[in-house]
This record gives sequence, C-alpha cells and structure tokens, in this order.
Amino acid sequence: IISWSRADSKPIDVYNAKVLGNGNLVITDVNAKHSGVYLCRATTPGTRNHTTAAANLTVLVPPTIVERPESQTRPRAGTARFMCQAEGRSPTSHPRAEEREEVHLNGRIKMYNSKLVITQIIPEDDAIYQCMAENEQGSVLSLARLIVVMSEDRPSAP
Repeated sequence: IISWSRADSKPIDVYNAKVLGNGNLVITDVNAKHSGVYLCRATTPGTRNHTTAAANLTVLVPPTIVERPESQTRPRAGTARFMCQAEGRSPTSHPRAEEREEVHLNGRIKMYNSKLVITQIIPEDDAIYQCMAENEQGSVLSLARLIVVMSEDRPSAP
C-alpha cells in the first residue's frame, strides 16, 4: 500500500494531485504553493513493515515585487528611503539610478534589508531609481523618482 503526505503536514492539493499506477504522485498545474518535501510510505499489507522515502519539489517562479518603491520629494541634506521587497525563488534585487550604473553604496547611501536609504541628499541624487528583482526564471522592474528641492532661502549653486 502506497500513501503520500507532506513533511510540513500541509494537506496535499486534492484538486491537482493524483496517485497513478503503482503509487506515483502526479501534480498538475504546479505553482509555488506545491513546493515542499513529499513523503512516500510503502507498507506491506497485513504487516507493520514499511519504508519511507522523501522527495523534494522545488517550483521555480519568476520574482514579483511585493513592496514597491514610492516617488518622493526631499530637501537637500534630507533623507530618502526606497523600499524594494521581492519574493520568488532566490530573488535578488538591485537598486539603480536610471541611466546610471548600479547605485554605489557608501557612507550616505546604504541598503538595509530591502530598503535603499540615501542620507545627506545632494542635487546629484535627483533621479529615477529602479527596483529590479531577478532570478533564473525572469526579472521584474519598478521605478520611483527622487526629486531634490533646494531651500528657498538659499541661493542655488552657480
């Protein structure tokens, strides 16, 4: 007798999973929720003898941005914070200033988890910032603008 279960004790999707033939588990229309470790238990009828084997199912999906950066207006010497949170299998996110290379992290510009923080803003920080997440299945992009305003009581630089 063959039976299947999930190692995390979640129920197996009864709408998309079937046991066929000699106990093969077939899952159709696979998506990320099907990822996990599946346990196959083979029991000899009329006895307590059994063998268990584990199979790991990893479903690869393109990344999605779940928290997008928002455009903002900040004064010179102020602070801007851009969120960029992605999900999907092994997403990597890269903050970029449009038409420039990857944002160079330094004393003023830092990454904290999924947040790009720019302190002591200077006029050159005025740009469109890109939040890009990518993995082996694809990439996704979200844009936000930082507008740097000069103080009205201070003359602009020549």
